[in-house]
Amino acid sequence: MAELFCCLAIKPYRPQRLDHEAKFDRFMQWAKHASSVPSDSFHINSNLEYAVQLVKQVNFGPQESIRYFAPANSDSGFIEITENNLLEANFEKLNSFKNFKCGSHNKFFEVNLYQKNPINRHHWRANLARPSTDIDLSLKQKAEEKSSDIRAESSTSPPGPTSGESGSTSPKAELQAEENTNKIESTAVKSALRILLPTVKTNLGPKPLASLLCLDWVNEQLGLGLNLEKDWQTQLTSRNIATFIFDYSRLSSVGSVTLAEIENLVALAMHRNSSSENCQLQSGRKQFQEIVDQVLEARATSSWVFKSREAMMRTFTTGPNEELLKLFQHNDEEEQMSSLTDKFRLNVDDENGDDDSQYDDDTNRYEEYYDDDVGSYSSDFEDKDLTACDKECGYCGRCPY
Repeated sequence: MAELFCCLAIKPYRPQRLDHEAKFDRFMQWAKHASSVPSDSFHINSNLEYAVQLVKQVNFGPQESIRYFAPANSDSGFIEITENNLLEANFEKLNSFKNFKCGSHNKFFEVNLYQKNPINRHHWRANLARPSTDIDLSLKQKAEEKSSDIRAESSTSPPGPTSGESGSTSPKAELQAEENTNKIESTAVKSALRILLPTVKTNLGPKPLASLLCLDWVNEQLGLGLNLEKDWQTQLTSRNIATFIFDYSRLSSVGSVTLAEIENLVALAMHRNSSSENCQLQSGRKQFQEIVDQVLEARATSSWVFKSREAMMRTFTTGPNEELLKLFQHNDEEEQMSSLTDKFRLNVDDENGDDDSQYDDDTNRYEEYYDDDVGSYSSDFEDKDLTACDKECGYCGRCPY
């Protein structure tokens, strides 16, 4: 018997009063104290008004379960049904839902309503070859990963001996040999990473928090045992956190928010987080996630938050993703553009410098042949005072005076 909710401490997330409020209230009152398993013998009758879908997932993370419930005929309770029951009854999802969140277990719940379309009587899913669970992206991805693993195992396993050969290897022995090989390769990879990662964390680059997130994820997934808490405490500054959020916002909407505005929100979130009782018990990555979540919650109605929040928070729950890779690629492009701009500016300055030196040379050459004080071109003759001539010949300049 699987419990429907993780605990009783769930709270409504952005609650609103809906037209179908009574249906949601009835289901929630029953679901908080109930557990259920799918019914194999249940058949939806024509008088059934609605059905409920309950989606459980990690907050900003992968889905854990999708379950369906229908009101019981006898009392105010519900009975769990399968998706095939909804397909047979031609039920469609309404644009009416409620969300609930559990901060203690980091879980998120979505409750949706299904009803039969009263206008379109055509059973549009009657000829559907497969149920929607086969089309659901998360379930489809899991199935593809499982099938790819099976294909990889079958392709790497050596061919079995023929019936005429003696000493045939059992499947159990082959599986044990493959596990030993994988264990040796995994040990070598872990040893190499234990050598390399301490060197990498000394230079985290222009995006230290994004780099540290990747290191922390590798350390956790492979069980390397590296202590990164001191690095987290060093890098968790208001400027670094604001830059991380600002870079993510620029991937989706450029110019809608400034770095200074985000840094003010980060400072307030860091102050609230430091005054909480659980701050000292949280890891550095958890503190980082809480601060980012508070900043995004403070601007939940902004367009840049709506466009970048899901991708940003997915980095904390599922590890590095395409958005984080775009973040680093965007930074590399900016650095290349900045380098080209600086190089162009230096070339322009050098050209201007050559022109100035040429102008100075021309000026010096002009001053060499032109006397500004006298106002005439200079000559090799010395200036003489011709007023002292006693001949009073009219200053012809032919006499030695």
